Amino acid sequence: MSGKAKRQFKSGIIYRTFEVNRAAMKEDSRSVELSFSSELPVEQYNWEIGRYYEVLDHKPDSVDLTRLNNGGPLLMDHNREDQVGVIESAEIKESRGTAVVRFGNSTRASEIFQDVKDGIRRLVSVGYRVHKLVTEKIENEVETLRAMRWTPMEISIVSIPADASVGIGREDKTIPQTTIEIEDPMKIRSQLLLDPAPATGGGGPATPPAPAAPAIIASRADIAGEFNEMFALCKRHNKTEIYEQALRDGWSPDRLRKELLTKLESLPIEGRAVIDPSSNGDRTRDGQTRAFSIGERLVNSELFRSAAKSNSKSKNIALEIDNVLGMRDIMGDGHTRATLLSTGMTSYDRPPGITVVNQQPLTIAQLLAQGETTASTIRIFTESSFTNAATAVAEEGEKPEATFSLAETDFAVKKIAVIGRISDEMLSDYPAVRDYVNARLGFMVQAKEDNELLNGAGGSSITGILQTGSIQTQAYAGNTIFDAIDKGLQKVRTIAFLEPDAIIMNPTDWGNARRSKDSNGQYYAGGPFSGTYGVGGYSVAGFLWGKPVIETTAIAQGTALVGAFRLGAQLFRRMGLTMEMTNSDASDFKYNRIAIRAEERLALVVYRAASFCTVTGIPNV
Repeated sequence: MSGKAKRQFKSGIIYRTFEVNRAAMKEDSRSVELSFSSELPVEQYNWEIGRYYEVLDHKPDSVDLTRLNNGGPLLMDHNREDQVGVIESAEIKESRGTAVVRFGNSTRASEIFQDVKDGIRRLVSVGYRVHKLVTEKIENEVETLRAMRWTPMEISIVSIPADASVGIGREDKTIPQTTIEIEDPMKIRSQLLLDPAPATGGGGPATPPAPAAPAIIASRADIAGEFNEMFALCKRHNKTEIYEQALRDGWSPDRLRKELLTKLESLPIEGRAVIDPSSNGDRTRDGQTRAFSIGERLVNSELFRSAAKSNSKSKNIALEIDNVLGMRDIMGDGHTRATLLSTGMTSYDRPPGITVVNQQPLTIAQLLAQGETTASTIRIFTESSFTNAATAVAEEGEKPEATFSLAETDFAVKKIAVIGRISDEMLSDYPAVRDYVNARLGFMVQAKEDNELLNGAGGSSITGILQTGSIQTQAYAGNTIFDAIDKGLQKVRTIAFLEPDAIIMNPTDWGNARRSKDSNGQYYAGGPFSGTYGVGGYSVAGFLWGKPVIETTAIAQGTALVGAFRLGAQLFRRMGLTMEMTNSDASDFKYNRIAIRAEERLALVVYRAASFCTVTGIPNV
């Protein structure tokens, strides 16, 4: 048998989903920079090969960006008939695929761009084709396949994430399918063990039979285990390039083991045990038997492999070494025994990704109008009062004079920032940790932004809406929670002359409101299994007096906020969320640490304080 073992299957276009970073938007050019791919393993499914994990390789020669860089389309929901923009450029940066996309000026494109700006459409999805896969590892009978050649086809704004269960081969059948090759070095070893020895010819002197092949048939999982063990050895000795060559060229585990030991042969070793020529030893090019070190004999022994796979907490492993080529002179006795005592040898499976502590969704910034600024201060003119002196006058009568009171009001740009530190070793050994830290630090900044927009006390912080002077208030006393909130809505309409567009409530207060009942024990909002109070039908949970209710712990229990958020205030971003890394902060260089900083600069402008009204004193019942 020669050449690489290959499998093939048919596939259409595959999809992956990412979140749009609204901080990277440029409103003047109607463009946004976004990520569309990474090396994170993603579970996929195909009818022909079953479940597997797919990793997209991001080496420059693995990704064909020609289609994207030749004016690739920006679509809606992967609909080829619904193009809303164009891909200006695409490149690979830090093991990620990034692109700059520009929205068109059509009515449809403008609507989608506005929804992206407002945070209504948050997801972007890439459609891509895979041309070549290589088996990287097998754990628990599930393969991890690395795409060594793949082509992104288009990028779409989507409202629903791509379903991983759709995967390869189950998408739109009208899209032409391509053949994907899987290079699978594991199969070569299996085939070698299954192939019988060639038969000898008849006649002539009898030829001594060749040594019998081992009477075992290795399972696919056993071969994968051997490859995983060899990968650990290659990594330990800083020889991972040998492992990569084994995958490319389809070596068996034995071939990989021999190549690694050949590389290690030049290392200084005290005393070498010799493989007996009658055994399965490795011969050099001149036909002489090559000596293995004691440690090499140990890690390649069947006893060691069995012990490594065993769940036993403690075990003794004995290795007998033949006295050949002067071994007696080195070690003394002709049969020297090396013993390894191991404690707590364990085997573990590491699923991809990191399990994070849940956090509530970010909501407040999405309620406000969005803007950009290049200054450190936003200055507006406000009208604090005026006298309407207009009246009916007689012919040639004296006209009354109106008075106005105008003032300048400044809103300063503020910074929100956080720093996290990570060791060089953690970053090198676990690449996914960098993406995790970046994501969590970014979330920390945005979560603080959500809180500041409501509760910021000024000074070095934003002055939040609840801390803005002259906003209206409505007391709960003497009212039901529903009546008190409706009176707050009415104040916004009659004082600010604006229509409220949202209600912010603490989850405890909103839960109490939903569970409110009449004297007969009937839920006002409709019971958990019934419809709207009194008339049946479907209850619209999440709305009160026709206004959406935003649940967040950023507002204290006992207080609700109603307002015309879109017209009454605006969020200006001076600098979007940025991530920077350095190892020269404080003593980081000395201790092999990397500091990662996340920060943003922004200003909150409240145009009309009367656009907002708090409802206070809500009891927890």
